[in-house]
Amino acid sequence: MRSTITEMEITNIKSKENYFEELPFTDPYIVISKSGSISYMNHSFKSKFSLKEDGQLEELNSIPEIFPIYEQFIVTNYNSFNFDVQVFVKENEEYEPFNVDFKKVTIGNTFYVISMFSSLKKRQNLEESINNLFNAIDSSSLNVIIINHEGKLSFISKTFEKVLNKKIEKVYNHSLSEVLSEYISEGDAKALDEAIGSGKDWSKLVKIPDSDNVLRFYELSLKSIYSTVKAQNNFLLAAYDITSHIDKNRLTKLAEARQRLILDNISDLLLIIRKEKNTLYFEGANDNFLRVFPYSVKLKKHALLKETIPIELRYSLLEILNNPKLKGSRFKFIEPRSGREYSGKISFAEDPYEDFTFYIITMNDVTEQKAMEQKLRLAFEKELQLNKLKSAFLANMSHEIRTPLNAVVGCIDLIDEEIDAKTDDYLSELSHYLKDGVKRLLALVDNIVEVSRLESGEREFDLFRLEFVANISTIYNEYKFIAEKKNITVTYEHPAEKIYVISNDLKLRKILTELLDNAIKYNKDGGAVRIRIQEEDDSCIISVTDNGIGINESKLSAILLPFRQEEDDGYSRRYEGAGLGLTIAHKLTSLMNGKFEIKSQVDYGTIVTLTFPIYHET
Repeated sequence: MRSTITEMEITNIKSKENYFEELPFTDPYIVISKSGSISYMNHSFKSKFSLKEDGQLEELNSIPEIFPIYEQFIVTNYNSFNFDVQVFVKENEEYEPFNVDFKKVTIGNTFYVISMFSSLKKRQNLEESINNLFNAIDSSSLNVIIINHEGKLSFISKTFEKVLNKKIEKVYNHSLSEVLSEYISEGDAKALDEAIGSGKDWSKLVKIPDSDNVLRFYELSLKSIYSTVKAQNNFLLAAYDITSHIDKNRLTKLAEARQRLILDNISDLLLIIRKEKNTLYFEGANDNFLRVFPYSVKLKKHALLKETIPIELRYSLLEILNNPKLKGSRFKFIEPRSGREYSGKISFAEDPYEDFTFYIITMNDVTEQKAMEQKLRLAFEKELQLNKLKSAFLANMSHEIRTPLNAVVGCIDLIDEEIDAKTDDYLSELSHYLKDGVKRLLALVDNIVEVSRLESGEREFDLFRLEFVANISTIYNEYKFIAEKKNITVTYEHPAEKIYVISNDLKLRKILTELLDNAIKYNKDGGAVRIRIQEEDDSCIISVTDNGIGINESKLSAILLPFRQEEDDGYSRRYEGAGLGLTIAHKLTSLMNGKFEIKSQVDYGTIVTLTFPIYHET
């Protein structure tokens, strides 16, 4: 079928030819009438060939001649025909190969032929360039596939053939998704086809085994190349071997994981700081550090130090980091929230090629160690006290036992003498001293046994309802006369009504006996002792007050321990006694559910207060 254009369009083309500039490298063409005259030629044809407008086709200098071929073409039924000829080019003054394409058209009722002249030399140069490009690709290590606009493979480099282990004969004119089907999933293949269909780019990381069946990693990248001439998309697929990069990243991550495992298994707290241009950055920390400082869990590497660790720790570290002389020093840090104490050490390493300094801070929790040291220190001090107490006990017991024994021996000697002299009156006095010495020894032994029982914390006696006022009156009457012999006055104050308390009469007597013995023994000539009973808030309060020598306030807590006295130890003491009275009174009071309190002031006297709950019958 012939194409048709109007004569007016030909005229318009001729009239506007001077107003439009041809694109460079436009192929020459002419419009030929049926007789072979030139009806129109473009600027490229005019400049290239020695043929004038309105001339005859047979005047064109070519080998073979074009006009005879034209005459044969116009009488055939073919609509178009192309062939190769050598045409004389005036600017080069030589023959050049061209491909001539005849195409029949009808303008109005007039028959014409449009003849296009395409330079074979230019085509050969282009083909040579393309061949050179393909040869360059094949000789290089580039993995390239070219896909045409239909999505079919039209070229594959030799290196890509080796990667896929497929020759071009097997994959030529196949779809790219089909060629890569062994290495991508169905979903990826579908996405690849959609990208080619829509002219979009596509990328994928794939694993392809090499000739030794070792997996290698390739990044496939599909780029769309739009052709403005044909208004269609071709595609270029490049494969980049990133195996070494992935292996390096894998080794790096493995090394980091091993390093992290080592750091996290260090029992100490570990913090790494980097100093760059006088600025400190957080570089890393182990899990133990993050457990102690949980608000640092979201720390990011290379964050500023002031934005990470707590201000108290930062100040402790800066004091050392800003002083070059202190590098490598130890420091102490007390975590303010928990109160735990840490012993830390700072080590550093400098990079000789970069202005970097890395600081490694290790912190060891010494809270338990300090507590243990304190316990050991207290135990050691207690041991010293016990040794001192043992020495004091031996000295006191030696004195306490030796004194009555000496008295007994002395009295026996005197009895022997009196027997010889037969002085009976003096024998009764000596007998009194002997009894007194033996009583002191028995009392000492009883008190030692009593203390040993009380130290066990077990109550080996019964408690029952006891009327306090009458029981204490009996004890008061006994000690009233004993005190008078030493020129000391004892008074007793009590309410008129009876007061009942759950107690033990023998142990109550023991308590008051020890308290009254001390009140009289450590009193002054002409001194006074007062026994007083009061009721207060359902409690019975018994107080024994004296105005004797008193006790130093600093020794009040120790005075309740066994074998402790206000006086110096040994034979230099002014007062007799083993230092067991207050210990026994204190412990017996506690075992009878009472409360024991002592207050004293040197040279003013002592007051001991016992508090027991009153028993009410229901």
